[in-house]
Amino acid sequence: MSKRERKALLLVEDERLVALGEKKTLERHGYRVVMAYSGEEAVETAERTPEVDLILMDIDLGSGMDGTEAARRILEHRDVPVVFLSGHTDSETVGRTEGITSYGYIDKGSGEAVLLASIHMAFRLFEAKQKEQERERSERMFRSITENAFDAIFLVDEHGVYRYANRAEGETVGLPSGELPGRSMFEFLPEDAHEAVRSMLGDLVDRRTETSSLTVQVSTAEGELRWIENRAMRLPDDEAGPSVLVISRDITEQRERHARIEALLREKELVLTESHHRVKNNMELFRALLQLRATEHDEPCRSVLEDAAAQARSMVLLYTTLYETGHPSELDLRVFLPPLVADILAAGRAHAEVTPEVVVKPVVVSAEKLTALGIIVEELVTNSIKHGFPGRKEGRIRVWAGPVKEEAARSPNATAEPSPEPSAPVAEGKAPMEVSADATANSSPGPAPPRKGPPGKRAYARVVYEDDGVGIAENAWLPRPTGSSDTAARKRGTSFGTFLVTELVAQLRGTIRVEPGRAVASGQGYLGTAAQRGGARFTIDFPA
Repeated sequence: MSKRERKALLLVEDERLVALGEKKTLERHGYRVVMAYSGEEAVETAERTPEVDLILMDIDLGSGMDGTEAARRILEHRDVPVVFLSGHTDSETVGRTEGITSYGYIDKGSGEAVLLASIHMAFRLFEAKQKEQERERSERMFRSITENAFDAIFLVDEHGVYRYANRAEGETVGLPSGELPGRSMFEFLPEDAHEAVRSMLGDLVDRRTETSSLTVQVSTAEGELRWIENRAMRLPDDEAGPSVLVISRDITEQRERHARIEALLREKELVLTESHHRVKNNMELFRALLQLRATEHDEPCRSVLEDAAAQARSMVLLYTTLYETGHPSELDLRVFLPPLVADILAAGRAHAEVTPEVVVKPVVVSAEKLTALGIIVEELVTNSIKHGFPGRKEGRIRVWAGPVKEEAARSPNATAEPSPEPSAPVAEGKAPMEVSADATANSSPGPAPPRKGPPGKRAYARVVYEDDGVGIAENAWLPRPTGSSDTAARKRGTSFGTFLVTELVAQLRGTIRVEPGRAVASGQGYLGTAAQRGGARFTIDFPA
């Protein structure tokens, strides 16, 4: 046994021979003994020897401070068991120890066995006292914490009877917390909550779960209903049986605020819905007016008004799609392009039976760019069905759209579609032309850096449009001079449609690649023989 593992005793005895004999006896039984021969020396030794575990204090210490006074002074500064020794057992001598300590009084003539038993008993009493003091400290701390907590904290037994409730729980149910122990928590719960609470208590008491949460309404003593969020856990059993600790929080105001917010959101949704309907109706009205006025005029005025109505139709479709999908800032082209092409063809302005093929890969484009893209597609499809198939009963158009990598979008020699489908050569004598944003307007800054989208989305989008019609003039898509006007473009033979598409491509900060004299492609390859090839292809790349 190490020196510190042995119990240390302070033996206070003025008779040195007696002290020496007692010291040898104690050391023989495993104790480490420190000696003091007067009351003053005992006080000093106890102060500078904190490892002392017990004091054996003789009462009569000759002249000077006696043992009871020395013990009193020592106990003012430290908590240590003191056992008194004396050769006198008269009531006066024993009475001098009362009120100082309760760890024992030993008659010096009692013998070795009594001495050792008294020391053992003193240690057990001291340990029990320390445990009781620790329990009392813990209880005081628990009560201090719980009584000052904002949340309600209470203990109930397996039947829901209060064993303890803090101040906040009393405020919750509308009664002083001191009146709650012994009362059932079910007094304050509506009938429809009883089964859920009993089930929660049963699960905890039977250890089917360690913790549980439950939100219920509580009826206060004044009859007011409050929403309470409860978190419960079972505590270790004690002499009173199983108990459950519950921590509760009043969330009535929180729920009321949430309900008000929900009501405001519903009201806002109704207002937005009404606003969307009005905007859509006004746009439809504007389109209908354009179509109506077109019937009052002959060509070319009628054609101009019909084109304007068609462009308005694409904007109405975009607005409606953005609103209905719940994504007002961006949209997948798979949702937008197929109905747009179908809507254009359904307008019934074609001179031939036009068969469309629309292939769209997943690619998300911002709503701002969809407006320009919708007008571009509207213009290209309308131009095909009005002018692409003269004297024919049928024709084909194809729209392909999907994502491309930045390097493919910026390459002037890129293939039209990044897919394994076959690619037809350019018709003999007709080279492809490319019109970029830099070449179309003074205000266009050129292609922008790619938009950083969510993982899995590519930065650039490509839209390919083609038909198998008569084709286009070779100089129709040459870049117009920087700063040139619509009038100047018309003098060069460039149509307004060409001018419009070019400007909108510039607005997209993209490029357009025009390949005249190409036949339309399909899933089975390009239609027609080499001698029959015609039509044109438009490839538009832009940052999505």
